[in-house]
Amino acid sequence: MSETWQTKRRIGHHELWYESDTGFIGVVHVGELDKAAAVAWAEYFVTCVKNSGQPAFVIVDDRKATGMTSEARRIIVDSELVRSDFHVAGFGMTFTYRAFINFFSRALALAGSKVVVKMMSDEAMAREWLTERRRAHLAERGGAMP
Repeated sequence: MSETWQTKRRIGHHELWYESDTGFIGVVHVGELDKAAAVAWAEYFVTCVKNSGQPAFVIVDDRKATGMTSEARRIIVDSELVRSDFHVAGFGMTFTYRAFINFFSRALALAGSKVVVKMMSDEAMAREWLTERRRAHLAERGGAMP
């Protein structure tokens, strides 16, 4: 992952950071995401989005993830994140966790969320997809990639 970030935070076993060079929010998801961690993740994402002035582009390393509690799912559904442009590329998920994330992201879409979740086989593919999403977002607004 990129070695540049503006802020880096450890939340329980999880690690989050903002990459100033790519505009991505990075996450290493370890174990189960619980309610307390979900609240902290949501606050961190909202802060990064407000500070960057652009949608969230999140890359998630799920190689050590085991899932999330029902309370964590409720925090995500109720957060302002699901009502904003939010692009997530995860990699390293187990088959079972991929199935769960697929179901969860479809449920969010049915609820009117603008969250787009893409599951990739590796980090390079996840970064490529997020870069294209960011490039398209900037082009729609007359900007260019730095």
